[in-house]
Amino acid sequence: MWSQSARPLAVASTLRPALRVRGYCNIATPAGRNAPRFKRRATHAYLEKKERRRMRRIEKNAGKPLDLPEYISAKGLSAKLGVRAVDVIKILIKLDIAPNSSEEWLLPEVVDLVVSEFQRVPNRIVQDRDIHPSPPAQPSDGFPVRPPVITIIGHVNHGKTTLLDTLRKSRKKVVDSEAGGITQHVGAFSIKFGKANLTFLDTPGHSAFEGIRERGANHADIAILVVDVTRGVQPQTRTSIKYLLEANIPVIVALNKSDKPGGKPKRTKKQLEAEGLHLEENGGTAQTVAISALKGKGIKELQEMLLTQAEMLQLTANRQCSAEIDVVETKVDKYRGAYVTGIVRCGTLRKRDQIIFGHSVGKVKNVYDSDGSVVKDALPGMAVQFNGFDTKGELPQPGSVVIVVPDLALARLTVNFRQKRDKEAARTSKQLSDQDAENDELYDEQQDRLYAIENALEPDAYVAQQKELRANSGLPQVPVIVRGDVAGSVEAVTGWLRDLPGNRLDIRVISAEVGTVGTRDLALAAQRARKPIILGLGIDVPLEVKAEATRLDVRIVTFPIIYTLMKWMLSYLTSHLPKITVYHVLGVARVQSLFPMKKGGRKVVVAGCIVTSGKLTRGKEMRVMRRPDDETTAQALEEDEELEEREVFAMGKVRQLRHLRDEVTEVQTGVECGVLADLDIDYELGDEIECLEATLETQHFDEFEDEEEE
Repeated sequence: MWSQSARPLAVASTLRPALRVRGYCNIATPAGRNAPRFKRRATHAYLEKKERRRMRRIEKNAGKPLDLPEYISAKGLSAKLGVRAVDVIKILIKLDIAPNSSEEWLLPEVVDLVVSEFQRVPNRIVQDRDIHPSPPAQPSDGFPVRPPVITIIGHVNHGKTTLLDTLRKSRKKVVDSEAGGITQHVGAFSIKFGKANLTFLDTPGHSAFEGIRERGANHADIAILVVDVTRGVQPQTRTSIKYLLEANIPVIVALNKSDKPGGKPKRTKKQLEAEGLHLEENGGTAQTVAISALKGKGIKELQEMLLTQAEMLQLTANRQCSAEIDVVETKVDKYRGAYVTGIVRCGTLRKRDQIIFGHSVGKVKNVYDSDGSVVKDALPGMAVQFNGFDTKGELPQPGSVVIVVPDLALARLTVNFRQKRDKEAARTSKQLSDQDAENDELYDEQQDRLYAIENALEPDAYVAQQKELRANSGLPQVPVIVRGDVAGSVEAVTGWLRDLPGNRLDIRVISAEVGTVGTRDLALAAQRARKPIILGLGIDVPLEVKAEATRLDVRIVTFPIIYTLMKWMLSYLTSHLPKITVYHVLGVARVQSLFPMKKGGRKVVVAGCIVTSGKLTRGKEMRVMRRPDDETTAQALEEDEELEEREVFAMGKVRQLRHLRDEVTEVQTGVECGVLADLDIDYELGDEIECLEATLETQHFDEFEDEEEE
C-alpha cells in the first residue's frame, strides 16, 4: 500500500471523508454515481423515530374509510393501509391466522379485522359494469296490461298435460309428442280465451325434474295444482305445494278425474290442508274446482277463475324498454339449430335484435310463437321461440335471462367484464379451497406425528405410510358424459347422478351438454385412461358416430324415457360396486365356564360352552358378543326379551373344538364343547360366541320406483 503522502492523485480523488449522518454508523464510501453502496445499519434511536412516524400516520387516518375489493392479499392490504407487509402479517399471527406468504388471498372477514386493528373503516368497492334485468313493473307505473303466466304443476300421471291440451283445443296434442306419453320437457304456450291472452307453462311431474318445477313456480303469476282425486296427494304434489308456498303466488287446485267412481275429493282436500295449502272454503286463499281434463268437465269454471285472478293481479309491463326473456328451455334442432323457448318479461323482441346471455352474445335470427308461426313483434307475457345461437358455443340455460342490448359494442364490453369477474372469482375460490386442503393435510400430518411419538413409532415413516393410505383410499370412479335433446333433460340426468349415494362410488359427470353425440365427445372419452360412458336422453346418434365409437371402444347408450335410463344406469353402477364381506351366523354358543391351561409354553383360556342354536365349525370366523355392564341397561334387557343390546367384544377364528376328550370339526345344537380361539380373549361368563361364515357379496343400490307420466 502507498503511504498517505505517496498515494496517487487518481486514487485519492475517488475517496471522500466519512459521512456523519445522524442515526447511521460512520462509513467511508467511494464517490461517484456508479460506486457500490454499503448497507447502513440503523440505530435504535432511528427505529424508534420511524415507529413514531408510522403511529402518527395511523392516528391521522383513524376512522377514515378504506376502499377495498372483495378479495385482497396481505401484500395488497399493506399497500392500501400504507404500512409494511410484515405489520399486516404480525396482526394475522396475533389473530391465530398464519398465511404461507403475503400473496395469499385473505377472507373478507379477516380483512375487516386487520383493517379495524389499524383503526380504519373497511368499505367494499365492487365495480359493476354488468347489465342486469329490470325490476318488475308496478300497476302505478301506467304501463300496458300483459298476459299472466300460469304454471300447471303436480304429481306424475295426474293429468297436467291432458288439461293443457284441453285448454289449447288444438289438434296437435302435446302429450302425443312426448316419448311414451311421458312429459319430459317444459313447454310454454299462449292461449286466447275470448279477448284475453293467457300464457301457460307445462312442467314434468317426474321426481328427476324437481328443478324445472321449482323454476315453473318462481316464473309464474298464477299456479294450477292438478291433483288426481282417485290417488290423492302424492310425493311430487307435496314438493309442488312447497315451491308454490315459497313463491307466494295465487293457487287454483284442479281436482282432476272427479268423474270417476273411485274419486275421493273430500279426502284429497283434507290432505291438501295437512300439507299447508289452505283452501278458500276453509277460510284460506286457494280456490278449488272439480274437473275432468279428458272429458272437458269443469274447464269453463277453471277459465273464469283464471281470468278473474288475472284481472285482480293487474299485471303490467313496459313495451318500450330493451326486451328481457325468461329462458324456459333450450334445444338443438338439426334443421333450425339451437333455439330457446321463453317468455318475454318486458320490452318487445324482434328479428335482428342483439342479445346477451352468460358470457356470449348473439343476434336473433327468427322469432316464432308457441304454434311455430313467425311473428314480427313479441310483446311482454308472450311465449316465444327464437334462434340465432352458435350450436358449438355457449347456450342460454333454463332459468337465466336473455337481454337485448342496443349495439354489439356494448354487448362485447359487458361480456368482457363478466368473463374477467367470473375468472377472478373462480381463481379466488380455487385458491381458498387449495389453502383449506393444504391446512387439512398439515393437520392430519401433525396428528399422525403425535400418534407415532406416543406409540414409540418412527414418525417420518409412519406419516409417509398414512399419507399413502389416504391417497389410495379413493372410491372407484365412474366417469359419465351426458347428452340430451333439451337443457331440462340434461339438468335432470346430471342432478339425479349427483344425488346418488356418494359413499360407495365416485360418479363424475365430466361433460353435460344439449345436442346429440359428436366426434368431439368421442375424442374426449378416448383420451381418458378410464373411458367414460356416454348417456343420451331423447337423442338420435348418427351412424358414423356409432361406427367411430365402436372403433375407439367408447360405449354410447341412449334412452327415450328418463326412468328407463335411471333403471339401466343403476344396474350399470351396481356392476362397478366393489364386493363386500358379509358375515352369516352359522351358530351361537353361550360361555358357561372357563378353563385356563398351558399350550405351547403359553397360557390360554378354553371357553366351556353349550351350543344354543345352529352349529360351531372349526376354522370358521368367530366373534364374542357381550351385553353392556350398565345395570340399568341390563335390567331393561331382562324385563324385555325382545331388546337386543349386545356389543362385539372380540373377533377371531375357531382354532380347536373339543367334545369331552375328543377333538371334533363341528358341534351341533344342545351339545357342550370347549372352544379355543386363535387369539387371547378375556372371556366372561354369559358371553355368546357366534360362529360366522364370511362371503363376498355384490352391493346394490336402493330399489328404483317406477313413475309413469300421463
